[in-house]
Amino acid sequence: MGEIKVSPDYNWFRGTVPLKKIIVDDDDSKIWSLYDAGPRSIRCPLIFLPPVSGTADVFFRQILALTGWGYR
Repeated sequence: MGEIKVSPDYNWFRGTVPLKKIIVDDDDSKIWSLYDAGPRSIRCPLIFLPPVSGTADVFFRQILALTGWGYR
């Protein structure tokens, strides 16, 4: 991930698509981080689940491409 963090594409992505955090447990101990990009008119978004050791950042290229094609 070190090389990706210095790439212009990744920096543009992080600067334009906000990282959201959602609490998914009653005691606020489990938080999911996600990127919600694309047209809000799309009611059924695509969902990418990263591997256990990864984060939502691993999908930034897919998110950029699919958003450009009108997907959410």
